[in-house]
Amino acid sequence: MSSDDFPTPGWEERFPEPLKFLPVAFIVAMIVGLYSIYVTFHLKPRMEDPGSSGSAYFDAFIFHLVTFMLVFCYILCVFVHPGTIP
Repeated sequence: MSSDDFPTPGWEERFPEPLKFLPVAFIVAMIVGLYSIYVTFHLKPRMEDPGSSGSAYFDAFIFHLVTFMLVFCYILCVFVHPGTIP
């Protein structure tokens, strides 16, 4: 069985209704909002404090790594075709 037996549907076939992107836009807005709040009100003040800047940079690195993985997986969830029943 080859991959040609199950053709991948095109963009118009997979996303016929633009209103179906509202939940996607909501999740993106939540990620951006929470990201900006955490960076602005938690990480930035800790990085400016000389006593806690070392751990703040470590926290920032881990936070950005996890956020990158979240965004990457979410993009894959939205745009990768889930497949068909053989």
